[in-house]
Amino acid sequence: MQESEERFRIFSNNIQNLAWIADGDGNIFWYNQRWLDYSGLTLEEMKGWGWQKVHHPDHVERILEISKKLWVTNEPFELTFPLRRADGEYRWFLTRGVPITDENGKIHRWIGTNTDIDDKVKIENELKEREERFRSLVQTLPQLVWVTDAHGNGEFSSFRWKEYTGIEALGEKDWIAIVHPDDYENINQVWKNSLATGEKYICDVRLKSKEGEYRWHKGKANPIFDENNTIVKWVGSFTDTHAEKSFTKELEEKVALRTADLRESEEKFFTLFNLSPICKTLSDVKSGKILMVNDEFINTFGFSREEAIDKTSLEIGMIDAESREAIIQEIKANGRIKNKEIEFIKKSGEKFYGLTSSEIIKIGDKQYFLGAINDISDRKKAEENLELKNIELQKLNKELQSFAYISSHDLQEPLRKIQTFASRIQGKEVNNLSEQGKDYFNRMQHAAQRMQNLIQDLLTYSRMNKNEPRLEPTDLGEIVALIIEDYKEDILEKHAIIEANDLCVANIIPFQFEQLMHNLMGNALKFSNPTMPPYIKIKARNEYGKELKNEKLLPQKKYCHISFSDNGIGFDQQYSEKIFEVFQRLHGKNEYSGTGIGLSIVKKIVENHEGIITATGEVNKGATFDIYIPAN
Repeated sequence: MQESEERFRIFSNNIQNLAWIADGDGNIFWYNQRWLDYSGLTLEEMKGWGWQKVHHPDHVERILEISKKLWVTNEPFELTFPLRRADGEYRWFLTRGVPITDENGKIHRWIGTNTDIDDKVKIENELKEREERFRSLVQTLPQLVWVTDAHGNGEFSSFRWKEYTGIEALGEKDWIAIVHPDDYENINQVWKNSLATGEKYICDVRLKSKEGEYRWHKGKANPIFDENNTIVKWVGSFTDTHAEKSFTKELEEKVALRTADLRESEEKFFTLFNLSPICKTLSDVKSGKILMVNDEFINTFGFSREEAIDKTSLEIGMIDAESREAIIQEIKANGRIKNKEIEFIKKSGEKFYGLTSSEIIKIGDKQYFLGAINDISDRKKAEENLELKNIELQKLNKELQSFAYISSHDLQEPLRKIQTFASRIQGKEVNNLSEQGKDYFNRMQHAAQRMQNLIQDLLTYSRMNKNEPRLEPTDLGEIVALIIEDYKEDILEKHAIIEANDLCVANIIPFQFEQLMHNLMGNALKFSNPTMPPYIKIKARNEYGKELKNEKLLPQKKYCHISFSDNGIGFDQQYSEKIFEVFQRLHGKNEYSGTGIGLSIVKKIVENHEGIITATGEVNKGATFDIYIPAN
């Protein structure tokens, strides 16, 4: 006893947590040394309900009310609240309490720990604040800003987007509704190519306003990568370029006409030039000297006309030598430059990013450089903030996944004790129970087993992480053979017929696909039709997207198509998406066993392989699951 007491004392005083022990009524009679050091109080000051002295006054009443309810239960609990340190600072803690019962099942002790989570709470609060700042910033931009996931599914759109289009969603039907029919096919192909290759998305498109007017916009989207260089989001925007396009088109028409009254044409050109909402310059082709600037140029850069005219862009200091040389070389090579991102310098010395375009035009018999600069500083800041925000959210998500995984493990310990003691009662004390008692006992065992299955499925779901192992060429036939062996007894019992011939080799994560096939086979056997033997058919072959009946697949890309079908009880097709959601069941737990996580794990595994899964079913006629994963 002395040796055990000494070990407990050494252990409890050297852990990072603040530990405590209370009697069955919640009166705390022991704290470890770390608790006393943290609070600066003595054991005598803290005994009983003296812990209230270190709780924040705003939380004492809440904790007291909750505690009085917890002490009369026999369930472990978790609470969060701030505790005062000896120096007066309050820090947030996560408290876990576990009941200890005697041989009669009565609680005679509570053992608990307090874990410091103050840094985590601050991070969560900071992320929330940054999220609010990001949304506020985006709402001030004149561009139509939007965010999608890695597959192009809409997640966010700015106020300007909703204000202009009159819609909030970003689905395919919504795009068809607002994109000019003549532009849709082209930008859709460009978008699919970007999703498949990760290349930046750039397009010119006419978008319809909620009033029915089509206006030209410049579309651009950048992929956002995680720490493993995997695309997790796309951030894009549409900038209204209708005035610029209209101006350029009108300018070309004016020059091409070569009317007799050239002066009138020139006056019209200069009027349009000066009224353009984008910075405009007109320069001599040979010398590069600026001959004319519009009002927007003066407002943006801060130079007067006298300071800008008859000087080159380098001489007035609006651009550095390297960037100017890059523009000149591109114009020499291609005859023009279009929407090139360049860093410019205002008269005040402030730097900003702008999209610059320049081309050679003719006015009368002379040639000029017509330049346009569109300030995109706000958009650049928004994109940078979005990328930073995404990185922070990924880190937080990783921490939360680890936390959930550890918590799930912790849940199993008290459950194992329940099952252990239940087995002892089953072996020695069951004859002492009444019939009703035996019924209650059996229900308790079944509930514990369901809880065990649920925890195991949750752990499996949390482990299905794409970034851990690498893809390997694997014979699907070998995996199916292993699964058939696992379910050998169930197959014999139900006289099931399994047809799985000529399965191909696929680029997969083997252990994850074993889990996938295990879940599909288990469902097919569990949800079989009681009036006939189960018939399960598994096929797999490599095909091009254009040969498969799924519009989400790229026509020229090769996929491994896996089909898993059965003749079981099936399901109504309206639930084809719901069945993949976590904890979603189409049948009661008394009809069919299960946790409602199996198909969620299947879908997550398919998504880990950058694939697609669909479900087709008919009540009492079976179900088919089609899986498409990239073949290389």
